Amino acid sequence: MDALRLVDSEPQSFSPNALLRPVVQDYLLPTAAFSAGSSEISYLAQSEVIYRHILGRAPVILPRADFTVLDAKADKLLQKYRLCIENIWPGPQELRRQMEAVSLPRQLAEGFDQKKALIESTLTELGEDVQKLDATLAGAVTTAREKMTFQLEKLREKTGRALDERAGIIGEHMEFLENLLYPNKTLQSRTLCFLPFLVQWGPDGLKELKELAGSANLKEHRIARIP
Repeated sequence: MDALRLVDSEPQSFSPNALLRPVVQDYLLPTAAFSAGSSEISYLAQSEVIYRHILGRAPVILPRADFTVLDAKADKLLQKYRLCIENIWPGPQELRRQMEAVSLPRQLAEGFDQKKALIESTLTELGEDVQKLDATLAGAVTTAREKMTFQLEKLREKTGRALDERAGIIGEHMEFLENLLYPNKTLQSRTLCFLPFLVQWGPDGLKELKELAGSANLKEHRIARIP
């Protein structure tokens, strides 16, 4: 009761929390529908009972289309390192590992692939002969194959890392991709302003985004490419 009296006498001393804020907002400014992101939808779902109690209804919740915009340079780098947007999200250590693995000279990279295939085929044939002799050794053959291919992949990564230390290119490319596509370890749409992209894209960019927004499930994260 004391709290209720304070609300009447000193309303300026109170403010709504995350669950109550949208209800107060829609009480003051009635809302028929609300376009929300995934986190907002979770909050609004929890606020539904408060909406019913105070307003008697909740607004219609529409999932907001979410985009990551690629400029020409980012798109080219993703293709060069055989990456997709999702490869950026696990963090710099995993991203660097993938970029180093594909940065080897073509002849050397093909050599690693050939040796890996040779190891696997040799151990497969050997495994068949060993299992004929003693079926209980099947697990040992599998373990040997996994260990050998693992060590070969580690050697591939170290070789790529050595090349990067001499060239210093991968670090620059990784920093560019992270700053553009996953700034501050969060989605681009939650951090970067869209206006610089629109300056590059021109008015047709808004039209293309509108078409993308209506082309599929709104829960899907879309990739928009600036020509």
